[in-house]
Amino acid sequence: MTDHHDAPTLFASAQSMVLPGDVAGNIDRMEPLVEIAADSGAVAVLFSECHLTGYDKKDVGIGAALAIDDPALDRVAGLAASHDIVVIAGLYEQHDDGVYNTAVVFYPDGHRVVQRKHSISPHEVGRIEAAPREFPIFEIAGRKCGMLICSDSGTKGIDQELADRGCQLVLAPTAGIGDAGRGFSEADFEDADKLAKYIEMQHAVYYPASPFKRARSYNLATVAANQVGYDKKTGYFHPGHCLIVNRRGMVTDVAPGEFCFEFLEERLAIGEVD
Repeated sequence: MTDHHDAPTLFASAQSMVLPGDVAGNIDRMEPLVEIAADSGAVAVLFSECHLTGYDKKDVGIGAALAIDDPALDRVAGLAASHDIVVIAGLYEQHDDGVYNTAVVFYPDGHRVVQRKHSISPHEVGRIEAAPREFPIFEIAGRKCGMLICSDSGTKGIDQELADRGCQLVLAPTAGIGDAGRGFSEADFEDADKLAKYIEMQHAVYYPASPFKRARSYNLATVAANQVGYDKKTGYFHPGHCLIVNRRGMVTDVAPGEFCFEFLEERLAIGEVD
């Protein structure tokens, strides 16, 4: 992996299709994007919040929660090792205290960093545990990184805190939407009102404000990955969206989200963060 401060540092943000509860399949679908990211020179690739287990509102993903030493995580560690790239992926974690919303940083040498979500979303209350307020700083290719799992980005003063601790890059795995009622089929576009709503939602998801404010106010880059997938049986739906914003506030790559079920696809964004 490149580890030179004077060389462009490429990070990747990936969306491979996720099906709640299908841990093995979700990992299988990661590998092609990990390989592409590594072959493109990226030092790390970020997948979505709860990517391994899926994130849905009917607790299918929670039902597939994994212990932090589950062999499934060893498979992800194997991807990092075999492709010589840092892989970051989320999961529901089965813990002695209950279920946590967790993200793990897998280094090629086998080292791991584990972070658990602190700011629980309203629909998660009573279903998963809020972890202690801990936001470790860790290095990837010489860059000091912090991780904000979805609603952790709203923790009061967190961007200032990370900047004060020397952080340069925020990894932001999310699983936004989560409800098929927010999606559209191609047939819906025959209705002018539905088409207008589709266009409105596409516009809203493309460029969220927080990465740009984080860059301009705190000199923090952002690599963000949203979950993607659709399952009619459970009503599960996420539109995806990968975004990389460097420390100046420039978008260096984007893989746009998609609110039409038939248009969903696996995508990868690779961009500079410095």
